[in-house]
Amino acid sequence: MITATNLTKKYNDFEVLHSISFEITKGTITALIGPNGAGKSTLIKIMAGITKRSSGKIFVLGEDPWNNARLSKKVSLILEKPFIPSSVPVSELLESAISVFKTDKREIMYWLEDFNLLNFKDRKVGELSAGTRQKVQLVFALSKNPEIILADEPTANLDPPSRFSFYEMISKINRKLGTTVVISSHSTSELTLIATHVLVLYNGILRFSGMVNDFIRIGFSENFYIMVKDIEKSVKLLSEFSPEVVGNQIKVKGDLREIIRILMNNDVKVYFIRSSILDKSLQDVLGYELD
Repeated sequence: MITATNLTKKYNDFEVLHSISFEITKGTITALIGPNGAGKSTLIKIMAGITKRSSGKIFVLGEDPWNNARLSKKVSLILEKPFIPSSVPVSELLESAISVFKTDKREIMYWLEDFNLLNFKDRKVGELSAGTRQKVQLVFALSKNPEIILADEPTANLDPPSRFSFYEMISKINRKLGTTVVISSHSTSELTLIATHVLVLYNGILRFSGMVNDFIRIGFSENFYIMVKDIEKSVKLLSEFSPEVVGNQIKVKGDLREIIRILMNNDVKVYFIRSSILDKSLQDVLGYELD
């Protein structure tokens, strides 16, 4: 789906991406992780075809993405700040997208209902909360019926419930449609809840590329804290993981991905997770301690 070989981007003498190589396969969710200034946004924009590489090669769906109108019809881009016009009602925005991209209106209505957006369809985009605007932007992105969704820090300005709601939507789209997703963030713990693969950037250098299980050392068992909507239900579900209620969080020990899978499969909303496993994994990759 997406391959890069010795991909480099410079702005004058400043090198933002330094000869990085990776491959993203069809149907995966890839978490693009790294601190602010790591080069994540630049890489997303190169993949989207709105920023030109300086050297090296990159192919998206077998084509050079730069200024490629044909490819832009197959790739949707979601930004931290929605680029959709704020003065337009949601229904009018989506009707326009349906007309332009020849989308089945029933499919868009399905996602509006599934994402609990029907009550907002007559509201102007600018009147919506940040979380709801991002949901609308995601439905707008689906109007292309894209093969790839590129999301650049889409949850940066959202509160925890809105962030996890957005991640659940991404996961559902991936499962139902098989859409390949690349989503960037500096939040390691949250993205690893839905990601299948991870790219870690630091100072423009690719420090890790591989499966999320290898990144978080899936067999490693350690304590971590999790905040959920229903503590009592979660404690019962996680009885085999020695759950302990600590304030408004649950302290557990065990396989991180399995614990999250159990909670999500039982419709328990996860608001926050803090794990020394993930912190240590990122420290090992980046070579410095996190604050």
